[in-house]
Amino acid sequence: VVLLIMGFLLSVGVLQYNSSIENSKRVAFQSTVLNALSAAESYRQKYGEYPSTATLNLLFNDTAYFTTKPINPYTSQPLQATTDQSPETSSKLGYFYYNVKPDGSIEVITNPVVDINLASGSLAGGSLPSYTVTFTVKNTSGSVISGAQITIGGRTVSTNTSGTASVTLPQSSYFYSVNKDGYNFYTSNINLTGNMPVTVTLSPKTYTVTIFVMDANTGNPISGATVSGIGSRDTTDPNGKLTLTNVTAKSYSVQVSAVGYENSSKVITVNNNQQVNITLSRASCTITFNITNGANALVQLNDGSVVNLDSNGSESVSKPCGEYSYMISKEGYNALSGNINALSDITIQSVMAKAEDELVEAGEVQIALVYSPIANVFNDFLKNSPNRGIVIRQVSSSSDQITILQIVKTIFSSAKSFSPSEIHVVAIGAGGQNRANGNKGGGSGFRTWDEFTNLPDINEVLTINVTVGATTTGEGQPTTVSIPSYIQTITASGGGHGNNPDGQNDGSRSQYGTGFAASVNGNGTSEAYDYLEALPIWKELVNMQVYDNGIGGGGGQSSTGVQYPAQHGAVFLLIRGVVYY
Repeated sequence: VVLLIMGFLLSVGVLQYNSSIENSKRVAFQSTVLNALSAAESYRQKYGEYPSTATLNLLFNDTAYFTTKPINPYTSQPLQATTDQSPETSSKLGYFYYNVKPDGSIEVITNPVVDINLASGSLAGGSLPSYTVTFTVKNTSGSVISGAQITIGGRTVSTNTSGTASVTLPQSSYFYSVNKDGYNFYTSNINLTGNMPVTVTLSPKTYTVTIFVMDANTGNPISGATVSGIGSRDTTDPNGKLTLTNVTAKSYSVQVSAVGYENSSKVITVNNNQQVNITLSRASCTITFNITNGANALVQLNDGSVVNLDSNGSESVSKPCGEYSYMISKEGYNALSGNINALSDITIQSVMAKAEDELVEAGEVQIALVYSPIANVFNDFLKNSPNRGIVIRQVSSSSDQITILQIVKTIFSSAKSFSPSEIHVVAIGAGGQNRANGNKGGGSGFRTWDEFTNLPDINEVLTINVTVGATTTGEGQPTTVSIPSYIQTITASGGGHGNNPDGQNDGSRSQYGTGFAASVNGNGTSEAYDYLEALPIWKELVNMQVYDNGIGGGGGQSSTGVQYPAQHGAVFLLIRGVVYY
């Protein structure tokens, strides 16, 4: 009897133990399936449709959805959805059938049965406590976000005006996602073992915005237009294009300005990658003619308009800023013609010669106007050349106002007129000093250049703004030059210090970097300053051995052991054309 009673009690204990294990598996299976369906719902919110069976199985391996692969407690293997409805498969515990129907909804069958709408903790054969998780959703600035959709445990809730939403679920581990238009999709996991708050920070979506700025009349791109009010303040490239990346989704008031154009503004609403076209209308520029001997002369512009000069040979006309050509005629005088690049108010000055003063072409000449504290090293060169000349400006900085004809007459004093064909501007930075112990030379100043795309009237007053790089105890200072309406600021960097001796010619352990027109070579030669498009006069200057370690030369010693200090930079205005007498 005792043995029978003991056997009965043991069998009851085994049944209770097996029932407990079975219930634990059922609870784990329910939690796993609900998490899988939450992932499917999150996918639908992000992409507009439920994932296919194959895609859902791939999501189980995606760390954006699951930090660890979901495990089927009945097989102890990673959970797998199937579309197999055969009795042999569907009769097995841990069976998870998932399929997207033609109408876009999903069909789910499980063994054991899982109530996918279950919101309480009750299960057949046992129960789990339920807890409330309260979500607070904010943006990166800390402001709450209302209307954010949170999917968890097969349920979807939305945040209220305070940015919060609550949901009560059975104790378990859950995958959840948060979705809101204009923000990046967010996913994470929680282990719900009690009432708990969860704060989610959504980052705004960003896009690429490409802005094209064009002339309102011609449709031509506008280079150098300044765009502000969206992204960082920047300018358009030669194609009138500006590309902005990582632009937050919202509305922007964009301002655009360009020399010679009226300012414009436009509201841009960014909610995807987009291209925006902005047109600018030409501003009004005043063109003033002051023509010696031009009393009552007639000015004809290429737009068909006519200007009658007054008794003093002067008159002004308002035109859309831009490029024009003109012809000035007067009985008994040679006609004058030229081009106008009117980006702002501009004055055209010239002299009309009497018809009997016939000009004689004397051939092509080339002239170099040099700005540098050591420009006088060129004083004795090209003096006797019939078609070359050097004009010296021994300065370190200048805002020089001069006409092309004045430069020409400095060399060819009897010249009556000049017809330019090419004008280049070249800048050379200052050389870098050698290292303190003197055994590593500095690099020579870098060379950069630009050219006039539009040639000025020979009597137009040009403003040449120059800052010549000076030597220091370290790196050489840069040289800058600009000529409004013709050359935007160009910069030639200084050579590196002996510790980092980069330059047009690098310094070396024992020698300085050779500068321009050097009489004694260190490391490299002056030919490094030549460039493919250079005018012949520049190539001649390159090979003039006129000054020690050269303009912009680095500090250090030569191959013969002579020590040379770093040298200042320079600016060259190179002019090529035909002179008339």
